[in-house]
Parts: sequence; structure tokens; C-alpha cells
Amino acid sequence: MERRVWSSEGPHIYTHPRGRSAANAGTFPTQNNWFGTVRVPWIIRNVAVVVPNKKPFDTSYAWLIVSRVTAAVLGGFVVTYWTGAAVAKMAMEWDLMSRGNAGMFSGFVQLPVYVALIIWVCATASTKKTWLVLAALTVLLIGVAGFTPGPPPTP
Repeated sequence: MERRVWSSEGPHIYTHPRGRSAANAGTFPTQNNWFGTVRVPWIIRNVAVVVPNKKPFDTSYAWLIVSRVTAAVLGGFVVTYWTGAAVAKMAMEWDLMSRGNAGMFSGFVQLPVYVALIIWVCATASTKKTWLVLAALTVLLIGVAGFTPGPPPTP
């Protein structure tokens, strides 16, 4: 009977008799994996074996992951910061809240915005489009927070 076994060197085919005789009663085929040599009984048909990856590390994939994590953490922080500033300024400009209440309200708005941005960055298909949307949102929010007239100064 032939069985295919995966080891650290690749696939191997070995033959093992179905019945047990006195000659092979205590012999088992061995497999080398990361945990050392594993003795496999002849009764087991499918054996899960850890096979080390022999491919070289792909740096382009690593840069995509680093870029996505940076976009989620730092890009989300920048957009969240300017969202809070824009919300506080608009709330004060429209006479909805005092300065202290507008600051507290902007803090409450920033938390769900930051969480939503992290989830969105991880869910998008293109890293390039993610960075473009984060940059556009940042520019828009800087424009709202920086160039709209604010409340009159307090005496």
C-alpha cells in the first residue's frame, strides 16, 4: 500500500504492508517536521504535518501590510483629529453649544470615527485608494476647521 507523506523535504511515497507480521510489528515510518521526528502508526491514513515554507520572504506583501497598518493608525488619527476640530468649531459657530460642551461633544464624535476608519481601512481592496481618500478627508476637514469663521471671542 502506498501513502504520500509531506515532510520538510517535500512529498515522499513509502510503502507499508497492511497486516502486521513479526518482522514489522514495531516499525513505523517516520516524518521530519519542525517538532522533530514523528512516529506515524500504519493505521492512520491522513496525517497533518507541519511543512516549513521554503519560499523567500516577499517584501512587496510586507510593505502592503505596513502601509495598511500605518494608514489605519496614523491616517485614522489625523482624520479623527481634524474631525473633532471641525465638529467643535461648527457646533460653536451655529450656537449649538458652549466651548466646553463643544469640546466634549467632539471627543464623543472622535471615538466612533476612529473605529470606523480603522475598520474601513482594513476592509478596502486598494491601499492606494485608501491613502487618497484619507488625504482628501484630511484636506476637507482642515478646510472646514481652519477657514470657517469661528465664534466671537469671549470678553
